[in-house]
Amino acid sequence: MSLDWLSPEDTRRVTAYLEERCGIPAEALAGLRLFRRGGYVCALREEAAAAAETLQLAGGGLRLVKEMGPGRYKPATRGMQVLAARDGTGIDLTEAELRGLLQGQTLSTSLPGRGFVLLRWEGTVVGVGLLREGRLVGQLPRTVTEHLRLGGDRPLV
Repeated sequence: MSLDWLSPEDTRRVTAYLEERCGIPAEALAGLRLFRRGGYVCALREEAAAAAETLQLAGGGLRLVKEMGPGRYKPATRGMQVLAARDGTGIDLTEAELRGLLQGQTLSTSLPGRGFVLLRWEGTVVGVGLLREGRLVGQLPRTVTEHLRLGGDRPLV
């Protein structure tokens, strides 16, 4: 079984979304080949893509976005942590805000618009949030954030 590689047009759509919404320039994806797996668009380095075809691999790669419908995407936390620059787009959270999102709270915000945004703490992407109608809802997977510590040795949650 071979991987479901994205067409050049679908690759352009995903790349444009990542640049517009997440501040990840197209150059950051240079040398990567995109494919679909389990509702996600994933990336492999070109060298690995060639080997994947030869070996007929069916998995692997770095999740970039979940496909939510035609032309609609949700950024995948791990992909954003790897590709997003420390000074890129996103919302910088305070300790209290991050703790609140992790505890299931919704935050008020004056940010305009709707859609998924990168959440940053101390300059690093910690996950993805959903911005809608002046509210921010965390989409932070515990498996990614459980190792974070705030204020010394205190666990985040």
